[in-house]
Amino acid sequence: MNSTPATTETELTFTRFAPNEHWLGEIKVRTFENEQNIEIQRILIERYGLDNFLVRSIARKIQEDDRGVLYQKDDHGDGPLLAVKVLNSTPKPDGSFKTYFLRVPPHIRSTKEGVARTFNLNKDENAPDVES
Repeated sequence: MNSTPATTETELTFTRFAPNEHWLGEIKVRTFENEQNIEIQRILIERYGLDNFLVRSIARKIQEDDRGVLYQKDDHGDGPLLAVKVLNSTPKPDGSFKTYFLRVPPHIRSTKEGVARTFNLNKDENAPDVES
């Protein structure tokens, strides 16, 4: 187990880290961007939340339509990181709709293609008449 205090605001402040354990403390976006180990980087982003990472790292909007928004983070250590922001079609009990960020492969170029990919379909196969 390693324990290291942060020395600047852009570093991670944490109390402990070991493989398969939680990062505890304040996590900064720069921590993800500076992490050389891709597996650790993926775990950090997963724990932090893809939505938080994309918003706080100022990901670029690639395309937007009625299905959602396609975002790209270029300087991701594992190649470009792409995700589609979609709204759940079923309202919550209070009438609001939950937002989801779905990670998609780097070759995706539209929200239609990205949403279809999450269902293992191509963009032409994903044209539902009714959503439930």
